[in-house]
Amino acid sequence: MAGLQVPPIKARTQIIIRPVRRDTPLFTVETFILPRITGLIPSERVVQTEWAHVQGLDLADPRYDEPLPIDILLGADVFPYIISGDRREDTVNQPVALKTVFGWVLMGRSAPNPSNSTTSLFASIDPIDKILRKFWEIEELPTVEKTSPAEQKCEEIYRTTTTRQSDGRYIVHLPFTHDPPPIGRSYHLAHTRLIHLGSRLSKSTDHRHDYNGAMQDSLDSGHMSYVDNTEGIDNTSFYIPHHGVVKPGSTTTKLRVFYDASALSSNGKSLNDYLFMGPKLLQDLPGIILRFRLHAVVFTTDIKQMFRQIVVTPKHRPYQRLLFRFQPSDPVQTYEMSTVTFGQRSSPFLAIRTLHQLAEDEAKAYPKVQKVIYQDLYVDDVVTGADSEEEALKLQQEVIKVFERGKFELRKWSSNAPALLEAVPIGHRKTR
Repeated sequence: MAGLQVPPIKARTQIIIRPVRRDTPLFTVETFILPRITGLIPSERVVQTEWAHVQGLDLADPRYDEPLPIDILLGADVFPYIISGDRREDTVNQPVALKTVFGWVLMGRSAPNPSNSTTSLFASIDPIDKILRKFWEIEELPTVEKTSPAEQKCEEIYRTTTTRQSDGRYIVHLPFTHDPPPIGRSYHLAHTRLIHLGSRLSKSTDHRHDYNGAMQDSLDSGHMSYVDNTEGIDNTSFYIPHHGVVKPGSTTTKLRVFYDASALSSNGKSLNDYLFMGPKLLQDLPGIILRFRLHAVVFTTDIKQMFRQIVVTPKHRPYQRLLFRFQPSDPVQTYEMSTVTFGQRSSPFLAIRTLHQLAEDEAKAYPKVQKVIYQDLYVDDVVTGADSEEEALKLQQEVIKVFERGKFELRKWSSNAPALLEAVPIGHRKTR
């Protein structure tokens, strides 16, 4: 089966089917939605022949002779309940008529040439090797991509070193390719970049105010701390240049500080050069949106400062140093970031992997919450829902409870059901 392309499953849903001209019987079927099930059936027009044994039968597909697309493929779990047991047949080179709840269907050969066959709903006119190939293309599980040695090592570092604080917050190690990394000197570049940053901030009072506010918030939150830099400026630590990214449309944080961990040290290597990126854990956005649209009641929410809720072990904080001064007349001070930091290549992995660990540690009793974390999370945005308002309210409370156990706060709630918004504080609702 090498070289076959497995069609991607876009979504999963539940449908109810019944005969076209009758109200019963009804079948509830769990289905996967694919871009295409198979080619046109039959693959070429069937020459109709006067088959005496099928004359006058109420066919499920009166246009069985025309190549048409297949809308649904029913599996073996449904097939026994569709077939009534009646059949009509003539010679070996003529189709067999089988009675189903949808009407009579034709299966088998349609001409003296045994390489040709015909069908209405349940079989293909293709040769048997093509039938088997199409079956495997649909039924076989998608190939799981093998992780690289680097990705395996990154996962091993996370699994063997991650711990938790007494309050439930996670403590992670930076996934270094070498520990300690043979990093060069970086202080002077960081100092030069700080001078340039100060020049830009001096041109806008508002920009200076927002930048100072962001840095002060990091200090007040305990995400950054002052360091008495008396031990020197050698290669036992890394000083990360930083700059501001302004988000004019944000209702919360107008400015976010971005840390340039790709800046080169004196040996021509950056901090990012010594960090594993980790395996891809981010869900594909189209799949999240498709699943979201299947729910009758939906809600979205945002994890407040997700990266900054994950603590970096004190052993690795010297590699997250930065220089800053709140006013041009102030002396340059040294600080250390104590949490996962924007701009490091490993940060997305550490953040999402920690949420997966939260699901494993705290959501075993809440399988729907586990599913949300694994499937309905795009970076720091939860995008999910349920079939009813009651189920959505229950899921909402369970999601909040599990995330709280890892010290992740959910905010900017939005929903098509007012009851879900009323269940959270006004300040945590999304404003337009």
